[in-house]
Amino acid sequence: MRRALAALEAAGFSPALPGEFSFRAFLRGKTDLVRAEAVQELVRASSDGARAEALRRLEGGLSRRVAGIRAGLVELLADAEARLDFDEEEGAPDGRLDDARLESLRHDVEDLAASYGVGRLYETGATVVIAGRPNAGKSSLFNLLLKEERSIVSSESGTTRDWIEAGIELGGLPLRLVDTAGLRDAEPGAEAEGVARSRRLAASATAVVYVVDGVDGLDREDERFLESRPDAVRVWNKVDDARRRPVPEGFLPASALAGTGLPELAAAIRASVAADFGLASAGGARGGGAAGSGDARRREALVASERQKVLLDRASSSLAEAEAALRDGVDLDALVIGLREAADALGEILGEVASEEILDSIFSRFCLGK
Repeated sequence: MRRALAALEAAGFSPALPGEFSFRAFLRGKTDLVRAEAVQELVRASSDGARAEALRRLEGGLSRRVAGIRAGLVELLADAEARLDFDEEEGAPDGRLDDARLESLRHDVEDLAASYGVGRLYETGATVVIAGRPNAGKSSLFNLLLKEERSIVSSESGTTRDWIEAGIELGGLPLRLVDTAGLRDAEPGAEAEGVARSRRLAASATAVVYVVDGVDGLDREDERFLESRPDAVRVWNKVDDARRRPVPEGFLPASALAGTGLPELAAAIRASVAADFGLASAGGARGGGAAGSGDARRREALVASERQKVLLDRASSSLAEAEAALRDGVDLDALVIGLREAADALGEILGEVASEEILDSIFSRFCLGK
């Protein structure tokens, strides 16, 4: 293969640079910068949900929204500049500049910027912590959801002394699943530090699965934790054991050993994190379908690029300044500057306004050729 490549280079060929094909398509006007970035996002996607969102951007959903807002700004800018050029002359536009239209466009920009949190979540995944007392079956449940023996399972208390994490996909949603040390009052040392870390992780997690040993039942440690996280998905484990106690209201009956209750648990976890992904329902959890319910499929593409988010924030700030200038009745020059800066920021998102340095930075992160 090296000899073949050497022969091609001798004949005048050169290796494709990172992102070269997308870059050439962009330079020739075959695509815009948002769609070009979506190619790399699609390659990098680690879940059905992330792939679906990247495809929406690749198909132009986000580009159309940005272009539509920018077109509205350009119209306002043309009106403001006409007033500036023909002020107090015959043929000057009548009436005030459309301040309601300006406010509406700013809201559109802010709504688009606000979608960045959900867009990034599809790339990074929501954190779901499995917590509970020692020997409740947390590690067994972690392995069951993961479908591999990742955590060590033992009847000895304190086997898991630190947290273990793994990425999984649940109903199209990417999750960062974390198995934690058993919660109890431990002697100072490694286990005590592991318990402290577990509490911190559970406090900051998007969702918590709290596992109770159905044979031992609830104790004060369980009650304290559930009071601190009333939104936790509650699991009554070991229902296959003849000694297990009745399942309390609000708990999901399960057996990490036998796999009992896994579909119901998966649906409950997905429902717990669905709102963070901008989903109105948890449809599709059992079937492991794509990231969405019908609501998600009808939704416009989300912003997932930090570059795009920064530019949207810049446009929003410029529009807020333009609104203030219009409201305060200051010179039209200040208004025109704000509108022009906002339009330029949106143009930079699409690549209509972009420096060579910015383009190099974007495409250098692509895989070879793509």
